[in-house]
Amino acid sequence: MALDTEAKFFQRFRIENTVILSFLNLFPLLAERKAITNYIQQTGTISLRSVLPEVRNIEEAIYLMKMEYLLSFEQGQQLKKLLEVFYSELE
Repeated sequence: MALDTEAKFFQRFRIENTVILSFLNLFPLLAERKAITNYIQQTGTISLRSVLPEVRNIEEAIYLMKMEYLLSFEQGQQLKKLLEVFYSELE
């Protein structure tokens, strides 16, 4: 059911597939950054950083996704808007 809601949201705003993929891969890292960092520190499993990079803010998130998915400027702007909307819900 939640996936249906998300799909409709992305379709309604005509979000490009690459941007959706970037968002879905990145947002959990941004949303859970404190929990991930605490876990790594408590367990001493520094090697997890290679698969769970610390994403400190939206700008860093966009930079990482531009490198990973070669996002255009417009796609980067779409991703930024998505992250701002969803990240503001967490704060």
